[in-house]
Amino acid sequence: MNPSARISVVISLISILSGCLLDDSFRHRNTYVPEQLEDGWEISSPMAEGMDETLMAEAYELFYDEARYYNALALLVVRNGKLVFETYSRSPEDRECPHHVQSVTKSVSSLVFGIVREAGYFPDLDTTCASILPEKFSGSPDKSGITLRHLLTMRSGIAFDNDDFSVELHIKAPSDPVAYILDKPMYAGPGEKYYYRDCDPHLLSAFVHHVTGQTLEQWAVLHLFPEIGITDYVWLEDPAGSTTGAYGIYLKPRDLARVGQLVLQGGTWHGVEVIPSGWIKDSTAFQTETDLSDYYYGYYWWTVPELGAVTAWGHGGNFIFIVPATNLVIVMVSLPDVDDDTVGTILPEFIPLARLINEACP
Repeated sequence: MNPSARISVVISLISILSGCLLDDSFRHRNTYVPEQLEDGWEISSPMAEGMDETLMAEAYELFYDEARYYNALALLVVRNGKLVFETYSRSPEDRECPHHVQSVTKSVSSLVFGIVREAGYFPDLDTTCASILPEKFSGSPDKSGITLRHLLTMRSGIAFDNDDFSVELHIKAPSDPVAYILDKPMYAGPGEKYYYRDCDPHLLSAFVHHVTGQTLEQWAVLHLFPEIGITDYVWLEDPAGSTTGAYGIYLKPRDLARVGQLVLQGGTWHGVEVIPSGWIKDSTAFQTETDLSDYYYGYYWWTVPELGAVTAWGHGGNFIFIVPATNLVIVMVSLPDVDDDTVGTILPEFIPLARLINEACP
């Protein structure tokens, strides 16, 4: 990114933060009736789309329960491709703010990677990363067996915890983040063990940049965002100019719903294939077990067998939850910079709300 572009990003972030800062008061109950805007969304209601109004009222009460989702900012529901429920618990202005949705970024990165593959890059996921960029692995023979599939399923074996990753990547700001990551020790051999970390998707993003000459963000701007109507966003980059593939994206709530609807529709938007349907199928299918016994992992998408659902999941309580059987997309946006153990909403805690909304669908 050139200096003027960097300044533009800084100004954008300042604008976002100044316009979207929240006070410390409790959340305020607002209507859940979506407003008709000129943004491409067709507005309907739960009743018009065959949903149980009583159960949706219960979902509304659960969302506003101060003891459950107290750091949540927004809840949106799309049924049959129509926006039927939308509420903002701190300020209605949050509808127009791009929010930092943390690891939901990983799922967006997965979609963009599907576009990159369709363009002819990285056709074999079992190709070793060392064969793609041998100069990056010359000093790391213990990592020579890492494949693209290992990166996509959090099984590279590289020991680089997320808390350390965030601090070291952006505070120490290494000039060559790929070399910096590959200099870390291994916790297991490549492919041997799942371990959720940000370094794997960040490596994948860097490889896309090195091999194609375009960042994940540039691919998204050319082939994803305009196709589904996303125009206002921020996507951060590392010191070398590669897109932060793990947690750097800021999107508006309705745009998160667009991403979910695109996946629900198998990668097609208004009859145009934006993401290859085969990639949607593979990336949202079971690829590996996780350390959460009830949930599995695809290619940067979580699967929820109980509800036949897939979800993007970001720190703090940010979700794009998709249930194909009921033609349903649920989006929750929450304050991102919190301690999930005490404040944030993790996936098992979000499931009761998602289950209730799903039960409202016949």
